[in-house]
Amino acid sequence: MFGKFSILYISNYPQTFHPMASVKVIARKNKTNKKGLTPLYIQLVHNRKSKEISLKKYIDYKYWDKDNQKLRRGHNDAMLINVYIDNEVAAYKTVINKKLARSESFTLEDIVKLKNGKIIDAPDDGSFISFMENYTKENPEGLQYNTIKSYDTALNKVREFAPKLKFDEFTYEWLLSFEKHMENQGNKINTINDKFKVLKKITRLARQKEYMSKNQFDNYTQKTETSKREFLTREELTSFENYEPSQPSYILVKDVFLFSCYTGLRFSDLATITKNDVETYRDENNAKQYRLRVRMQKTNDFVVVRLIEKALSILH
Repeated sequence: MFGKFSILYISNYPQTFHPMASVKVIARKNKTNKKGLTPLYIQLVHNRKSKEISLKKYIDYKYWDKDNQKLRRGHNDAMLINVYIDNEVAAYKTVINKKLARSESFTLEDIVKLKNGKIIDAPDDGSFISFMENYTKENPEGLQYNTIKSYDTALNKVREFAPKLKFDEFTYEWLLSFEKHMENQGNKINTINDKFKVLKKITRLARQKEYMSKNQFDNYTQKTETSKREFLTREELTSFENYEPSQPSYILVKDVFLFSCYTGLRFSDLATITKNDVETYRDENNAKQYRLRVRMQKTNDFVVVRLIEKALSILH
């Protein structure tokens, strides 16, 4: 299915500059567990150093084809495991090939981190846009869903204004022109500030990796304004409750919005709720009640919210 992976080599580059790198799949028979199953590993070799990464797959060793590094027919889930192996090997090969094609030095630790999205690699063409795209796609810091969505929104704004923006074009003057562009598009001061916070974070990461030499935010002053919070009136809430959605997808939107109103929870917190977060208890009259125990995404603190009947009806 995926052939032999004993050697990965690009013939266009002299071996004196790019030592051979190998990507193999091995079955460690010496680590067979009590159930008689043998673990599989990816073995990387480069510059006379090797590293093994567990594939977290266990097999019956008698079905292992050592030469072709795949399972023979007859093993349970042979096809699924072989496809998984194929994809993992291809992923490591892609990362290594990219480094070799750029004549960049690397360690095996670099390859593992890049493959797992723990490092955002430099774009081939010096593109700031590509670097930002890679960050939002890989999410190496494990940011919450809503945070990554805000990064995507900021990326779309930048891409709309400067679709081919490169690191060396990201100047103080560019920041001012981008700010003016957003103002002309009708964006409020706090909206612009939110997008510039994202850009500041991305440029800091780019400078850490030495893709940018200067912090263009040193002389830039971000502006904010006090926002006015609006509240629904009782009549407006009733109007939402009585609204009959015209499409099935709108029903979910309505339920989520009303549940937020009944509990006071942000959407980012609602998105993490599971049935295990709902608890029962007895009140002072020994009547059964329900409450929600949720960890706040913003503060990481737990809060307990009593569920009124209207909120319960949405969960049911």
